[in-house]
Amino acid sequence: MLDREFHPDFGGLTGAAKHDQMEAMEFTSPIADGLYDVIIIWADEVGDGALSIDLVITTGDKKGELLTLRAYHLTQRDPIDLAGHPCSVRVLNGEPEILL
Repeated sequence: MLDREFHPDFGGLTGAAKHDQMEAMEFTSPIADGLYDVIIIWADEVGDGALSIDLVITTGDKKGELLTLRAYHLTQRDPIDLAGHPCSVRVLNGEPEILL
């Protein structure tokens, strides 16, 4: 299912994202494999066609943990429109996928 390249690296939405919206993503901090309920608290363009998306985990042992996701080639998305959206993040073999 995870056919997108997604590389975690550490640093401090509702429905499933369409596969054509994402080419690659990476976290700015590592996260264990699993499914996480999150809320997008902010998103901003950071250049090179990338968005920096700040998420907070809302359930489970990691509740309250802040994650930053860098998404590349996310099409037809205004960063401001993403703020406040609940979604899920699935991580499999260290490769995350955001489920909007």
